[in-house]
Amino acid sequence: TDLALQILAECGKDTFGQTINVENKTGGSGTVGLTEALNAAADGYTLGTCSVDLITLPLLGLAPAETTRDAFDPICVINGEPAAIIVRADSRWNTIQDFLAEAKEKPGTVQLANSGMGDIWHLAAIGIELETGASFNHVPFDGAASALTEAASNIASGELKVLAVANTERLEAYPDVPTFQEVGVDLTIVALRGLCVNKDPPDDVKKALCDGFEKVINSDACREKIEAANMTYMPLNAQETNDILDLSLIHISEPTRPY
Repeated sequence: TDLALQILAECGKDTFGQTINVENKTGGSGTVGLTEALNAAADGYTLGTCSVDLITLPLLGLAPAETTRDAFDPICVINGEPAAIIVRADSRWNTIQDFLAEAKEKPGTVQLANSGMGDIWHLAAIGIELETGASFNHVPFDGAASALTEAASNIASGELKVLAVANTERLEAYPDVPTFQEVGVDLTIVALRGLCVNKDPPDDVKKALCDGFEKVINSDACREKIEAANMTYMPLNAQETNDILDLSLIHISEPTRPY
């Protein structure tokens, strides 16, 4: 998340005519920073991170009740990593249908890795189970988060292959990979990285932020930096961010109920 925001800040300084500082506020699974953004002055100079945590943390009881998605207005997103089924290139599964069929026929035998119970990738896997009747062996392990970060280079090198992505449309980087929606699985879950602001600034301030950052996220420089960092370039304006958060809320709510 920090790298994506650093790129936004670096690319945005010319548009806004001033330095944009990124300040990490650690603790509380990210809620410390969100709480500060929530209580910031109504001048639009203090922004928060717009991520799927605005949905997952309150649902899991890990965030104060007031730091929810409804407390913020999205400004933009620059990077989004959809939940995906990624397997070894030499695996026996060549389609998502093959993968899901085995997970139904042999419940609990197909392993799915995640970086912790209740994290977004674990919740996505539960969502797949609920939508399809498949049953996975969920395996949390140290290093899963960094492995996901490195997935793009491993896919490019031919070591891994992607069977499906939980995005609203196919990814430009993998045009031959279907979305879950295309194969009849109603699932959209994307780990977003962008900016939001609390509800207090006046409309003209919010409009200036949204218009300015829309130029930033669609700039060639921003795209080049995101792709050079092996992140998925996903420029979304305020309304597009709202739309994908709406879908994520629908598809994440049910998997979080056991927690």
